[in-house]
Amino acid sequence: MKVFAKPNGSMTLFGHRQRLAALSLLFAAVNGFVLAIWIAMFLFLVVMPSRNPDENNLNLLLVIILSTVFAFVVAIPLTASYGLLKKRRWATKAMGISVILSLLFSGFLSWILVWKLEEYYWLLYLMLCLATSVYSGWYAWRKRAG
Repeated sequence: MKVFAKPNGSMTLFGHRQRLAALSLLFAAVNGFVLAIWIAMFLFLVVMPSRNPDENNLNLLLVIILSTVFAFVVAIPLTASYGLLKKRRWATKAMGISVILSLLFSGFLSWILVWKLEEYYWLLYLMLCLATSVYSGWYAWRKRAG
């Protein structure tokens, strides 16, 4: 029998693990969708070359960078959520790595999109990333501390 809450209403670690795995899956899916759109956009710009060769090289470089970021920002949270669902011992370490990478990714996005391009509607996405990272970090720290 799976118990998500104690009789007094507090969540058990089992409930936190399940919820965190679901949040991690959702986080990876959203990041994967956003990065897939960006990669497709820059790939289109690489396939349809402009007259400026420097711009073509920049677009190719952006495709390579975004593909690398995609591998880390999507694959590690998916791996961590799988480990949490299957109760693997390495899952909390993977979640800790995922927290660090997502904070770096969110910080980079906020610097580019909010402060440089003044796209303030991205703040909602960034706040959700921050909240997920704080919750994941709390869980990983709590499991590490014993």
